[in-house]
Amino acid sequence: MTSMPSARPPDDEDLVAYVDNRLAPARRTEIEQLMREDFALQERIAMLAAGTPSLKDAFRPMLGELPPHLEQSIRRTLDVHADNVQRLSRRTFGLGLGLATLSGGILGYFAGRSGNSSDTASLDWRREVASYHAFYGKDTIRRLKPSQAETDQELEIVSDAIGRQLKGIDRVLNGYIYKRAQILSFEKAPLIQIVFATPDDIAIAFCMKRSPASQTSPTMSRFYDLPLASWTRDGLDELVVAGLPEKDILAMAKVLSGRA
Repeated sequence: MTSMPSARPPDDEDLVAYVDNRLAPARRTEIEQLMREDFALQERIAMLAAGTPSLKDAFRPMLGELPPHLEQSIRRTLDVHADNVQRLSRRTFGLGLGLATLSGGILGYFAGRSGNSSDTASLDWRREVASYHAFYGKDTIRRLKPSQAETDQELEIVSDAIGRQLKGIDRVLNGYIYKRAQILSFEKAPLIQIVFATPDDIAIAFCMKRSPASQTSPTMSRFYDLPLASWTRDGLDELVVAGLPEKDILAMAKVLSGRA
């Protein structure tokens, strides 16, 4: 049995697999050993196990305000996904085509009524990434201290997944500390997350996914009270999000969007 001190600190892929009972027995034992001494890890696993609250509860207040055709669409979609509304998949950011289309329709309707057309695209990867990042605390990444060899290996893996060379990006943001790189998923396509930290362990997520869009400059948004800058570069949608002042986020975005 692997002793607790030598066990590799689990990332979120490990924890989701643990919650879903998909881990190899030896790795499961390692994580259970770590949990005995790590309250933050216990909390993280509990959060992942809790899943997503009922969508019916979330949509119910809107039903009386929507046009009949959109209300019927909501009710139909919720019925189709009745088995999933209590716990949506934690393995992807996307809610599935039916639910994503449904939510997009709702946001588009309310944005049109309010005259704020910029919000019609807000049910996209930016909102999902911010939602995910909102769960990060200082203890989430404090234990992560990869060697340069481990860093290079992680960046090689995510480079292959996204089809872009990312080696060396760990040194692009001066004053911030590289923590990890991982492959997530959005609408069944790779979504790369590279995590940095401030010297006092505030997590910063730099994320990217493939995009058909043209080149755009960084623009600021706010989701879940987190400032977020997003842009498109070389066929990739990219963003940076963190619980930091907007000026710091924008400064990071300008560095990342202008990298060679």
